[in-house]
Amino acid sequence: MTGLLKLDDDAALDAGVVGVKAAHLAHARAAGLPTLPGLIVPEAAGRPAVRAGRAALEARGLGAARGAVTGHEISADLLAALSRTAELGDKLAVRSSSRLDDSGALAGALASYLEVRPGELATAVRGCWASVFAPQLVARLDNLGIAIDDVGPAVLIQPHVNPEAGGWARLAGDCVEIAVVAGSPAPLLAGRHPGQRVTVTADGSVVGGPPDDNLDPAVLALVADLARRAGREVRGATRMEWAIVDGSPVVLQLSKIVEHHGPGRRPTGDFSGRAYDRLARAVTLRRGRLADGFLAPWAAAFDGLPPASVVEAEDGSATLFERAARVAVELRRAIGAAAQVPPEEIAGRLARGDPKLANGLADVDVDAGIAAWLLGALETTAQGLVHTGWLRTPDELWRYSADSIMAALGGHHLAQPARWLGDRWDDMLFAVAATRGEMKTGVPASAGRAAGRAIVVRGPDDAAAMRDGDVMVATWAIPNLSPLLWRVSALVTVGGSPAAHLCEVARALHVPAVVAAGVTSQGDGAMLAVDGETGEVWQWSG
Repeated sequence: MTGLLKLDDDAALDAGVVGVKAAHLAHARAAGLPTLPGLIVPEAAGRPAVRAGRAALEARGLGAARGAVTGHEISADLLAALSRTAELGDKLAVRSSSRLDDSGALAGALASYLEVRPGELATAVRGCWASVFAPQLVARLDNLGIAIDDVGPAVLIQPHVNPEAGGWARLAGDCVEIAVVAGSPAPLLAGRHPGQRVTVTADGSVVGGPPDDNLDPAVLALVADLARRAGREVRGATRMEWAIVDGSPVVLQLSKIVEHHGPGRRPTGDFSGRAYDRLARAVTLRRGRLADGFLAPWAAAFDGLPPASVVEAEDGSATLFERAARVAVELRRAIGAAAQVPPEEIAGRLARGDPKLANGLADVDVDAGIAAWLLGALETTAQGLVHTGWLRTPDELWRYSADSIMAALGGHHLAQPARWLGDRWDDMLFAVAATRGEMKTGVPASAGRAAGRAIVVRGPDDAAAMRDGDVMVATWAIPNLSPLLWRVSALVTVGGSPAAHLCEVARALHVPAVVAAGVTSQGDGAMLAVDGETGEVWQWSG
């Protein structure tokens, strides 16, 4: 069939030609695993459209880029091939498949479409190509140094099925963890249905019981066996989406995500006392390297930071920030002298847990006017960098060192981290929230431990208010939240299942996650400590 490949073609085994998603399924079919048939629009077929989008992006911006792709004329051969897909049925599933699918770089970013009619196929294919130019993805690729042309993607076309049951399976040592729901697995994988979790042991025993009387435990054992076979045959695949079609399990999708396991210990430092309460409240809103010298040494002296003063950059932002840096150094030296501690050691000792020092700093008399001026000077500096395009939001200033900020003010590039990777205050924030807060228990969904300010995301306005290092709280683990995981320290949902695609993205990005936790969805501003290993979440209102 001109312009398309079949999953059974030798070329479909090459992820560089058809993307990882399609190549995994091609390997599964070659190994004799039950897999739906499929056709693939190779990556090369979409390159002209993606190049047209890139040219429009450089000339006129993101909207023009997406328009250039969706309006791109598909070759006559490919259009003819797309019109001859009757062998796959009258309803189709159309999914992007990129060579970067298993890397985490594209986690949750590219488009997929279900129940596509044959006459809509060309539009769906263009939609997959155009999803490369989603705003969050373009920013992510830029931060990671990945060229848009390297994304692809290829497009995988398969029959849309109506299964009796379906879900997700994960290899866990000798066992297989399975999440299952009656009917289509789409609500489960979209994060809107909790499903039921069972574990199939090495001897085939099903722990947790079948989800209902209509699904034989023997079928779950077959699903587990299929997941194990996939792990052996398909490049070490560790996760499988599956469905029961005509009474038998079939593979829908395979992935290999290297799961991050967080530290094996809880924070061991001593973070007791009111001084650490104060420091935690201050730092949780200002995460990053700048807090080490400009905030942490004096924050414990205030039970609530003084409001920032209005400060004008009369002689330019660079001059203002230089003055702010001098004030911060003088303040740190004075506090160090009062506490009899070398000023350069203050932040490190506080972050490791030193209640004697913290309580001593709480008793130091710090001029509220100086502190307010310093906060105001930093706000003015941040606003200036937002205006010049170096920062997206003012709170991002706290990510950077003083030297990096001075370089940006001097016109040099300010390299933005691709995603939030934590800071030296992680242990302190986790310990404070976990020892002061109320514990709730949910279902572990992505390993690791983190803490931060809770931001309840109900819509776009909430997402706009998110700061680096926040803990995202959502009602359901829905896929639309995936781009936000690049900024947060952890994810908590009120409902949903670890099988949700959002949790798969969290695992790819090593973001700790707990689902189905009893955390109130009204808890904006509280501090949350999240243990993705145990499913424990602590909520502290400060």
